[in-house]
Amino acid sequence: MKNTFYRPQEVDTRRFEEIMKEMKANLNQIISGEVEKEEARSYAENLIREAKPLEKNPEMMFWGFSDPQTMPSDSRVRYFYTPSYLAVSTLAYMRLYGPEEAHLLEGFQETLRKGLLGATGRAFSGAGHDGLKGMIEAFDLFQEAKIHHFVDAYPEICPAFTSLFLKTRSYLTELVKKDKVRNAYGEAYTEEAKSVLLDMKDMETEAVVFVYGTLLRGIRNHDAYLRSAKYLGEAKLSGYGLYDLGSYPGIRRKQGNRVKGEVYAVDRKTLERLHELEGEGSLYAYEEVMVEMDGKEMQHVGTYRYLHEVKEENQIPYEEQPYGKERKEKNLVWYAAYGSNMLEERFLHYIHGGCFRGKGRNQKPCADTSSPRAKRAYVFDHDMYYAKESGAWEHGGVSFLDVTKPGKAYGVAYLITEEQLNHLWIEENGGHIPTPGISWYDHKADLGTMDGYPVMTVTNRRVLEKNEPGERYKNVLMEGLRENHKELSEEEVRAYVESRNR
Repeated sequence: MKNTFYRPQEVDTRRFEEIMKEMKANLNQIISGEVEKEEARSYAENLIREAKPLEKNPEMMFWGFSDPQTMPSDSRVRYFYTPSYLAVSTLAYMRLYGPEEAHLLEGFQETLRKGLLGATGRAFSGAGHDGLKGMIEAFDLFQEAKIHHFVDAYPEICPAFTSLFLKTRSYLTELVKKDKVRNAYGEAYTEEAKSVLLDMKDMETEAVVFVYGTLLRGIRNHDAYLRSAKYLGEAKLSGYGLYDLGSYPGIRRKQGNRVKGEVYAVDRKTLERLHELEGEGSLYAYEEVMVEMDGKEMQHVGTYRYLHEVKEENQIPYEEQPYGKERKEKNLVWYAAYGSNMLEERFLHYIHGGCFRGKGRNQKPCADTSSPRAKRAYVFDHDMYYAKESGAWEHGGVSFLDVTKPGKAYGVAYLITEEQLNHLWIEENGGHIPTPGISWYDHKADLGTMDGYPVMTVTNRRVLEKNEPGERYKNVLMEGLRENHKELSEEEVRAYVESRNR
């Protein structure tokens, strides 16, 4: 196999066609495995050497035969973009399947990244009324080179290419479903589109999403929903404001504002789970936006826009983002829960009032009914055990923390106000002011600080006589552990709850 790509000194469309035919044959040879490693390495070396940056945007590389500014539109697609699609497909295939000697070449990764970015220049579209036909032809070439598998494996190499590729695939899929794969003159390309999409049916990546709240790394929903997703990087979204809604944030369109977040490539199952988490269609709307990554625009990125009214005083300034970055609000404290309050549904009855699932005491609402500012999984340096006899919980024991010696217990920390913590302390004691030596939870324990705020919990300062809990109480504890400690298996959750008094 010879290094066929070069730029003829004179404009000769017949010679251009011959070179592209040879490039296609070379790509097929590489795909078939007929090429020796040294030949493939030499071929990649030539493509790296021949790649040219676009004058007006050096971040884009091309293998066009001539200056695109001097070409008419149809020639630009055929003789500027098509050879570039062929070259970048060849490099992407080598990155995915080898040989290693090729993609370890100096400049390989940068040329591939910039070549992929260059390939987005026309959104894969053909010229004029042949725009749809050209798009299908580009995708036919991409699927032969297994670009869909490349996007699955390396979405982070060029996020802009990844998002456009996924958007185009979705667009063609919708046209096929509606039987609208036709150009402006009514010429149909349905079968061609179907064939290309069928060859890509095993592609896993479904979308690129921008997240800005509890799905960010280090915040409570990340591990449960995005642990296996491909992280593409930090990004900024313009034209939206970020608002604190209590225990989670939301964005609304607002000119002149920006939001910090992160971008991920996700598969279909993950996207469906994200829709469910965000209440897509009722609480949030999933929509496409353009974000900025590393100073470059990235289009066709999905995000979730809050659908309801917000209070302007709850907007989070750009300087205090991303969400979760500490904002030193006065009189805040982490309440660390280790019993039934690990389950947020149960805990919120102490703030909002009411009876948990229709059983037990009807809790009095706090004067401040605002939701927690944040919530995190927490691990105590003390043991949890069961004691007393609670009529609200089948006359079984309930949780206490043994602060007299070191140990380990799982819990969750809620960032709330001191007023809310004191209200909860009273409610935990039947609505009475805690009395040392008499009240069940007579001790407000200081567990240190986290992110500059005190960490507190309530327990009994003595170690009480142990008493096993009822099944309903244990089930609520297991719900709380599953909700907050995704790292625990089902067996570990059950074993933890069953073993506290042993």
